Formats: sequence, C-alpha cells, structure tokens
Amino acid sequence: MSPRSYNLGKRKASVEATRTRIIDAAIDAYAEFNVSGTSMQEVARRANVATGTVFYHFATAEELAETAVTYCLSVWTCQAPRRSARFPTLASD
Repeated sequence: MSPRSYNLGKRKASVEATRTRIIDAAIDAYAEFNVSGTSMQEVARRANVATGTVFYHFATAEELAETAVTYCLSVWTCQAPRRSARFPTLASD
C-alpha cells in the first residue's frame, strides 16, 4: 500500500478560510453587541464553527479583538486613497 498523498496547500487554505470567517464573525458581533458584550461562543455560532475552533485560532478573547481591530484598520487604510479621491476636502486636510 502506498502512502496517502497529502496536499498541505489545501489544508493551509482551509485553515486560513476558517480564521477569516472567525474574524468576520467577530467584527459583526462587535458591531451588534460591542467587544465586551461578545462571547467566544457567539463568535463561534456566527462563524459556524465549534467554540474550541475559535480558541484554536485565538487563545483569548482579547487576542481575537486585537486581530479584528487590526484587520479593520488595515482594510480602512488600504481604502483611504480611494476615499480621499471621492472626497477632495479630506485629501487637503
């Protein structure tokens, strides 16, 4: 019997997709309940994963919140040049 082939690339992509779903779910929950009012269980429910999966990716609620805020800021920063082009008064400030 030959060894089973294992495609690490697919697994890595799946893990990253799950992590992204968790971050997106956290952002949605934070918008609705605020950070302190959002449990890891609520994030897991919204991401359609087990609570243990959330803890696998993020050891604490604080780590998840920090990652979510960093993600939001990076997205906002990337879009800032397009915003300032639409709103010239912001570009001159």
